[in-house]
Amino acid sequence: LYLGNNANAEVGFVGIEDTPMAAKWHSLRENKGEIEAFALLREKALDYILENPSKTAWLSLKKIAYFWTPPYHEGKEGNLSSLETLTRLAWLFHYSIIIILALIPLLFYKKIDRSYLILYGTTFLYCAIYAVTYVIFRYRLPIMPIICILASGGLNFLYLKWKKNN
Repeated sequence: LYLGNNANAEVGFVGIEDTPMAAKWHSLRENKGEIEAFALLREKALDYILENPSKTAWLSLKKIAYFWTPPYHEGKEGNLSSLETLTRLAWLFHYSIIIILALIPLLFYKKIDRSYLILYGTTFLYCAIYAVTYVIFRYRLPIMPIICILASGGLNFLYLKWKKNN
């Protein structure tokens, strides 16, 4: 919570060494123990949130957008081989198709049933957890099976629409 809610917090991951507590963290943890140190960081994060509600809300919205950003990043190395470039392009293509298909049922909002609402709600709550903390792309992986189920629903809606028109 503190890593995502302090004066130096950014959209992506910021380590403890990049926060205002950086200089004090190791001695605090050694003197107070991990549980008390984490409790203190939780209090500092909550204080920061209450003192900066609009900044926190805006950063949270940016975190959600970043969470769903397509995987176009180059990784840590920077210089990609041709094979890695092709793999990343294929990954981007598949990811984009899945996300678009998962959003299609929302176009038929009058026809979606409770099961879709539960899946969209689960996805929203999962995103909200990271909007409050911090975002790393790999944290999106556990929710992707639900997104794939929603994408199959999107395909079904498209099929039914096509079948009705033909």
